[in-house]
Amino acid sequence: MQRYAATATIAVLVLVGVWIGLSHLVRLSDDFFAPAAEKVVNIMRSGAPEPLSLPTPDERLACAMSRQSWDHAPPRQYFPERPANVNPLSPRHRDGYSNVLCVLGEPSLSPPPRGQRRIRLLHSGPFNYAFVIRIEVNEKMAVLHAARTSPNHMQPPSISRSSVQLTQDQFLSITRQIDEIGFWRLPTTSRINAKVLDGYGAVLEISEWDRYHVIDRVMGGEIRGLDRYLAKLVDIENL
Repeated sequence: MQRYAATATIAVLVLVGVWIGLSHLVRLSDDFFAPAAEKVVNIMRSGAPEPLSLPTPDERLACAMSRQSWDHAPPRQYFPERPANVNPLSPRHRDGYSNVLCVLGEPSLSPPPRGQRRIRLLHSGPFNYAFVIRIEVNEKMAVLHAARTSPNHMQPPSISRSSVQLTQDQFLSITRQIDEIGFWRLPTTSRINAKVLDGYGAVLEISEWDRYHVIDRVMGGEIRGLDRYLAKLVDIENL
């Protein structure tokens, strides 16, 4: 009987020892991986553009002049360099789209607070025509901000603007379309982009607290349906 009791005691001590060892191992694992995870977040956030700020009238004028030639760098950049962007925007497209966003008076799409999201669609067409739709999402509402260049050659061109709070159905339709195309898995650019020499460019950006992605498609590509839906939603032609 004493032998069984001793054996049981030894077994309990072994189990306790194993439990303590596993607890220590888990703690070491957490200590090892936590800095790496924090480093990723820091990289993502430190690579973001400047805090949300509108371009000045002088910057808009300079961007309008630079926009006449895609070879001119804009006064401010709108697209961050991210490690996650395996196929980033080319310098030419990055500068060109930055000029358009600047002319439209758009802010840089900096990371929002945790739990919030920023979505922006830029439609950049020929003959200086362009519109942008930016959606600011928080825990309570989603507000859509739209801006469109007027069909003229003023420098900078006059801009029409509108803002509206989205209904739940409208916002769910937008997020469903984004999910259906697998936005976060898509490459930034497409091989088709290099083959099409004319048409419009559609750029979709999403910025969250810990991640950012952008895709650029000539003639809309995967985001053509979303482009048309948002344009119709705000009646962009009559803005």
